[in-house]
Amino acid sequence: MRAVCVIAMTFVAAPLVGCGGKSDRLAVYPVKGKIAYDKKSPEGAMIVFHPLSGDAAGSSLRPSAVVQKDGSFVPTTYDHGDGLPAGEYALTLFWPRLPGKGEMEGEAGGGGENRLPARYGKPETSGLKVVVEKQANELKPIELTR
Repeated sequence: MRAVCVIAMTFVAAPLVGCGGKSDRLAVYPVKGKIAYDKKSPEGAMIVFHPLSGDAAGSSLRPSAVVQKDGSFVPTTYDHGDGLPAGEYALTLFWPRLPGKGEMEGEAGGGGENRLPARYGKPETSGLKVVVEKQANELKPIELTR
């Protein structure tokens, strides 16, 4: 359980790293999306956005989002749900299996291990990229595979 808490705090604190006062903030644009794994919502999965190009490229910013029950997500860069700076991002995901809760009802839990294939844990191998424009953005639905 402690590992899950540490991991969760890392994702919550990630958007705060490297931001000074408001004057140091990049402009952010509203973003919303939906994601599914095997046609079901990976509720509670954590998504991290790794800037590849654009306004946040080269910065220490790693905006994040948590997948909701319906598969929707809204990224946070500075303030909850504020969106992302314009540019291209590689996505990584971590969906913890909580102790006592398995992937499917009735399964034994696995102490915080990732329910998703390992490739989704690295920006170089996830195969997931999105582009954020300088406007409100609704991303194409993302379908994760085994």
